[in-house]
Amino acid sequence: ICHMLLTVICMTALTGCRINLPEDRNSEKAMLTVRLSGSSLTNRSVMPDEDVITDAWILVYDDSGMLEAELKGHDAGMRLTSGRSYTVLAYANMGRKPVSVKLEEMMNYRHCLESPYDYENGLPMCGIVSDLHMDQDTVLDMRLERLMSKVSIKVDRSRLGEGIEMNVSRVLVGNCPAEVLVFQESRLTDSRECFDV
Repeated sequence: ICHMLLTVICMTALTGCRINLPEDRNSEKAMLTVRLSGSSLTNRSVMPDEDVITDAWILVYDDSGMLEAELKGHDAGMRLTSGRSYTVLAYANMGRKPVSVKLEEMMNYRHCLESPYDYENGLPMCGIVSDLHMDQDTVLDMRLERLMSKVSIKVDRSRLGEGIEMNVSRVLVGNCPAEVLVFQESRLTDSRECFDV
């Protein structure tokens, strides 16, 4: 019995997380394959990596705004009812799994950014595609956008005269938002919602 239980647990872990709500067996299905990629930037540094995706979730809502499927991974497929429209949400590197059965609630989800040193595994990212009509098998490539900016500082001392030293002792970045709306435009409304790095 223990061996059988261990086998079932291992098989569940290997197949990944996938939840589909009960389907209408009489309706035709179309395969949706979602492929995620990180945001593209021109400036790079060693840490953090702006493109890495270490923890990703894909949520699919039907045209009534209800959750139809959720999958973990940056390259996933699911069968959806043909002829209907869907909204696809994706997020990565958030360290948690926010999921709501209602699209309206997910659109108002806020993510905390007050731990600026916890992003060695990637910057938090998100993406959304609305009104995706499923008439046939579809491959959806989603490029995720970062929820926060990375500030790079370059000090050019090449024009200083010989014997002149210049050392940067401290850099302060202020007015960083403590949290953001993930799937819609986010604005600061109060200075108390900020923190300094």
